[in-house]
Parts: sequence; C-alpha cells; structure tokens
Amino acid sequence: MAVLAVALAGAAGAAELTGTEFVGPESCKACHPDAYAAWRQSKHARAIESLSEPQRRDARCLSCHAPNLQDRRVESISCETCHGGGQYYAASYVMKDPELVRLVGLLDPSEKGCRSCHDASSPSLKPFDFVEKLKLIDHWTLERQRREQGKVAGVTATEAPAPVAAPPPQNPPQEGQGPAVTDTAPPPQDGDEAATKPPAATAATKPPAKPAKPAKKKPPKKPKK
Repeated sequence: MAVLAVALAGAAGAAELTGTEFVGPESCKACHPDAYAAWRQSKHARAIESLSEPQRRDARCLSCHAPNLQDRRVESISCETCHGGGQYYAASYVMKDPELVRLVGLLDPSEKGCRSCHDASSPSLKPFDFVEKLKLIDHWTLERQRREQGKVAGVTATEAPAPVAAPPPQNPPQEGQGPAVTDTAPPPQDGDEAATKPPAATAATKPPAKPAKPAKKKPPKKPKK
C-alpha cells in the first residue's frame, strides 16, 4: 500500500508539473544572457512571423509555429516550449542543483521532441537531420565557455600571492630631521686618490676658537683742584 501511495503521489506531481506556468524568456535572460541573445537571433523566436494571415488562424500551423499561443499567450517557440514551464525551477538556487531542477520541471530537449514538429509532413525540401539542425540553435556553447572562464578567474584570484610590504627603515628620522645617514661607506677602489686622502677639515672638525680677553677698564681721572 505504501508503494502504491508513493506511485500515485508521483503521478499526481507529474500531472501538476505539466501545467506549470511559464515565466517568459525575459526571466531566463537574467541568468542566461548569452543563451537569450542566441535564441533571439534564431528562427524559433520568429517562427510565427513566417506564417501568412490565413495560416495564423490555422490551428495546424500554430501547433508548431506558436504551440503555446492559446494557453500561455506566447507568440514564439520560446525557451519553455522546449525546456518546460519554469514556474518551479526558475529560481537561481534551484538552477544550481542539477537533480532538483529536473525534479521540479526542467526538461532536456531530445530528438523525439524536435521531431514532433520537424517530421515528414513539415514543409521542407530536405529531410530533418537532428545533429545538423541542433547546431543552428546552439545557445549553450558560449554560455558554458563564459561559465568556465569565470571559474578559472575566480581560482586565479584566490591563489594570487598577497603583496609584500617593504621593510621599515632601521633608523627612522625623528620629527624635524632629515633621513638617517649610515656609518658605513663603500670601500675605496684601486687608484682612487680621493678615497685615500684624509677628509678635509670642516667647521665641525676644527677646534673651537679661544674666547677673547675682556678689555681692562681705566680708572677714572681725579678732578683737578
């Protein structure tokens, strides 16, 4: 009985997912801009434009050129025409889980699904070649390349060494002083006369001059009588 109940619940869930609401291609664009741009340039996005006015009123033509026109008001073969309604899988946290996203409605298009419209009765001069036609609607290669480049850039940024700060000076100058001068000097080279001569005396090396003697004061003259 438990197994039967689970099976019935699964069937009911699947039936509910077939009636999921569409969120529209603009919602897909937010996370898949490259795929959206490729789709906009494809014939799928303009499928209804190839129909004449009488054909646009013909349900047989609309069933493939605008299959979701009556129930979803979507006038094109949109993302969700092939991938299923995104009501439950459009959230970013769901899209990051490959198992969960398919469990709640994301479909992987197959050759069988494409041949539901691209069959022997479709007006085409050449038979439908799934592999070749798939290349015409490629909207995933660039998307994956950008994603891989983003991952590589993120790893490179985390592995980059941190900048090394310059060591502080050994004798930092005090406030109001110039930069400190070290006591070491480069060794003299052979033949360098200037290096062998003793340094000239400067004001700092000369002995201080002796102070001048004070002048003797003469005694005052006596007044004459």
